[in-house]
Order: sequence, then structure tokens, then C-alpha cells
Amino acid sequence: MGTSTLRVVTSGFSLLPTKTNAGKYSFNRAKTYLDEPFVAAFDSCDGRLVAFGKKAEALSGRETAAYDVRRPMKNGSIDDVKTVGTILNSIVSRICRGDLYKPLIAIAVSPGLNTIEKRAFAEACLDAGASRVRLYPSPLLSLYGAGQSAYGTGAKFIIDLGAGKTDAAVIAENEIKNCITVRKGADDYADEIRRYLELEKDVSVGLNTARYILHTVGCAVMRREELAISCAGRQSSTGLPVRFEINSSEAYWVCRSITDEIAAAAASMLENTDPELLYNSSREGIILTGGLSGLYGLCGYLKEKLKTDSVIAEDPANAVERGLRHVLLMTGTFNAADCVEIGEA
Repeated sequence: MGTSTLRVVTSGFSLLPTKTNAGKYSFNRAKTYLDEPFVAAFDSCDGRLVAFGKKAEALSGRETAAYDVRRPMKNGSIDDVKTVGTILNSIVSRICRGDLYKPLIAIAVSPGLNTIEKRAFAEACLDAGASRVRLYPSPLLSLYGAGQSAYGTGAKFIIDLGAGKTDAAVIAENEIKNCITVRKGADDYADEIRRYLELEKDVSVGLNTARYILHTVGCAVMRREELAISCAGRQSSTGLPVRFEINSSEAYWVCRSITDEIAAAAASMLENTDPELLYNSSREGIILTGGLSGLYGLCGYLKEKLKTDSVIAEDPANAVERGLRHVLLMTGTFNAADCVEIGEA
């Protein structure tokens, strides 16, 4: 559970076209080049990028006049185009140093994004030096990353619970048959915790402390045994350091509205899904992916609300990354119905 994460998966490719791969890259391996929080720190004087990822996140809430910490992603879409462009430029130039060909960049995006938001992702990559950009729907990649197949007539029901958004989708025949996006995720839970502490306890905390509280005592259902933790913050009225306690019951009531919203959206999507697909997906059950799927009691809560079995995928936080590896290793010819390609022919 945490902030939006930038995971860069690189793949080797053949530069020489053959009869089987003429005009296309021939991918031969895929490895994770970068796995960092999508946070950047800039020099306040000249605007130069000075830190990215974990190093920049460590400065969050501790900014001085010398640094400006930015989070350019919000609810699954680009909130700060300039910052995203600067980060991608730095990464692409580092990966492709000395290469003769511009890279093809594949990105996992929420199917709930509108055309303008998708175009913003594509243009940021093209400006960073990409020749082409492929936008893959994250639920489809999550399904592959969970070890499931999207081929065949049997439908799969997946809920991808990320940092800034939640996607629920029914997938069959390698395409999304129905989906819904809720622009709420782990960061929104953390924001609710911060708001509660400010109003009820007169305490201000940083985003990292709120995430720690969510991870430690947060829950989708009441815990059988109540937990409580002590944290440090700043008293809003005096500005002085203070320690406070928060328990799992408080965290449950704070998180409940978002949990209910996610469940209601998934139920609404199922109500508008073809009955035949619904029958197949009900037999298979719900597959949960994303970092938020580990929230205490969430799997059981969704099972009860949606009246169908649910299971958390293995290593759910990295399901999209594994799905992207799967795509890259399919010799560059994978072309799902929901894939959008932008750039040079």
C-alpha cells in the first residue's frame, strides 16, 4: 500500500529485421530496470532534477527552501505533465544511451481514462524520445501477472486496487468486456486518515505516517482483536511535536466510506455485465491485484458484498509488472483488442 510507483521493464531486441520480424523489434528478454515511487525532488533555484524515487520520497514532508518535492501522478492519471516529462527524459536517456533506434514504450493505463488523459501519457513518452507508445489496460496486464489467461470464452473478473485508482473488469477473449474505474486508492485512504487526525486529534502528520497507519491498523472490516499504535506528529494548534495513539476501530470507520464506494462500483459493473459472462466469472471468482488488496479483511468483504468467491493473487503489488513482462516477451506481436498504439508507423 503506498504511492504511485514507476516500474521500468526493459527488453532486449534484435536490430536486424528478418522474414519473421520485418519492421518489428524481436524481444528476447525482459527485466526490471527501475522500481521506484513516482516522486521527484527538484532544486528550487534552477529547477534541476536532484532526486527521484525513494530518495525523493524520503524528503517528502521535510522539504527545505532548497528542494521542491513533487508527485506528478494523481488517481491514475498525469497531474503534472512537465514533471513526468523530465523524469521520463532522464530515464530514457539513461537506458538508451548510445542506441541507434528510438525505443518503443509500453505503459499500463487505467481503462477509465479519457482520450485526453491517454494522449497525455503518449505525448510524454514521445517527447522523452520514444518512437512509438503502446497503452495497455492495467486490468489485462494484472490478469496475466496473476498467472491467468485472457484467451478463451471463459470470463475472468479482476479488481486491480492501486495507489490512486481501482479498476474492476470482466475479461474474456483477450479483451475487456466490461469495466469501471473508481478514482480512489491507497493514497485516498491515507488522505482520509490525515484529515481525521487533523479534525479529531488536532494532529498533523505526513503522508508516509498516514500510510504506515493504514498498513498497520487499517482494515476493511472490524478486527477481532483491536490494535493500537503510537505515532509522532505535530499539534496543529501549537506547532509543537506530539505523540498520539490511533486504533484499528478508528481506522475502520475512517476507511469505510472508500471501501463501500469500491464495492458499490464493482457491484454496479456486474449488474451491467452480460449474464453469460457473469455466470462464467462467478464460477472462477474474483481475482484481487494491486498493493491495496492486502488491506485487512478486504478480500472477505468483497466476497460478501459481491456474492462470489475472491482470491488475492500471488505478490499482488507486482502483478502489472509481471503482465508487462509477459507482453514484452511475446515477440513484439501481442496486440490485444484494447491496446492503443501511437507514434511512428
